Amino acid sequence: MLKRVALIALVGCSTTAACAPDLRPAFFCAPDVTVPYPESPSNLVTPHIEAVIGVYTSLNGQWNADWQCPPDSGESGTVQVAIETPTTDQMLVVVGADRTQPGFDCGHAGTVLAGGYVTLSGPPLGPISGQLASLQARLGSAGLVVFSFDVSSLPKFSAIEGLLVVEPDLSIRTTVSFALQPKKNSDGTTSQKGYDCGLGFTSRL
Repeated sequence: MLKRVALIALVGCSTTAACAPDLRPAFFCAPDVTVPYPESPSNLVTPHIEAVIGVYTSLNGQWNADWQCPPDSGESGTVQVAIETPTTDQMLVVVGADRTQPGFDCGHAGTVLAGGYVTLSGPPLGPISGQLASLQARLGSAGLVVFSFDVSSLPKFSAIEGLLVVEPDLSIRTTVSFALQPKKNSDGTTSQKGYDCGLGFTSRL
């Protein structure tokens, strides 16, 4: 999964006030202002974004999928995917930044926010088979959809997270990342291993 590294800005403090660092990044976005999709300004959602939305909502239903993991990490094979996506009436559109709040306008206007659910099922999936995960989608020039699985009963893993991408050419790429628990090395440092499994939709059930 992508991670952003941000600089931390420290602010000075007077001798009469408690001294605490400002932990916000030096550059950060102001909160988005959203409206329901049917109430969004005309032409704010471009035809291309509408096409990305169409690809996302077209995933609604039951699918066969090809599950591919590294040979030394997990099993591969055919799995089933059940996806629930909302209608546009249930989506939100970013119309700009809330300038009454700290931060910069990061140009998110026109981005569409959507929810949904996904369940993956099949023997190759091991402990995540049958587990329901919530989808959080940001649909713009591309679509980024994230989801995560509950690992509270899986001591081997620190996180299992998925990323579904609707590429600008409207193709779909899906990866599930398995992060193992960090281990302390003999030299006192900490390391963490993991692996990625690909998920390719093959046919609708």
